[in-house]
Amino acid sequence: MPGIQQKKKDGKLAYSGFMIERTARRMKQAIQKILAEHDTGITADQWIILNLLSEHAPLSQFELAEKSFKDAPTITRMLDLMIKKELVERLPDPEDRRRFQVILTETGRKKHRHTLPLVREIRSIGYENLSEKDLNLLMRIMDTIYTNFETHKNSDHALL
Repeated sequence: MPGIQQKKKDGKLAYSGFMIERTARRMKQAIQKILAEHDTGITADQWIILNLLSEHAPLSQFELAEKSFKDAPTITRMLDLMIKKELVERLPDPEDRRRFQVILTETGRKKHRHTLPLVREIRSIGYENLSEKDLNLLMRIMDTIYTNFETHKNSDHALL
């Protein structure tokens, strides 16, 4: 039978996971709201794709899926919509005819430049009252948790 200390630790572990999920959802909701209020015509998930391409283009659909933590069918649907909005385009990969590279169009670059300050504003609201030290600690802890899951994702007890 687990002792009191183990029960407290189990409770903290369960609640901390809930807090991470709750915070991520609230941030995404806030970004979605500000994008809608400013009639940007994009979703928070589409903004993530714009931002990834702004920083790392060209990317394959597989790389976009990996970097955005979305599955391949979801990325395909998102890109199809974003192509219709003329935000991105698929180009043949010069090294592999079976693959495509995704890049921003000029419209996509303008949309990213227009929306980046909105997203930064929302993030800064979320980080109010946190010192530089707090933010560094938060980033270190979140990165450690992520790395722990990555390290164990192929182990026997992993659910990933």
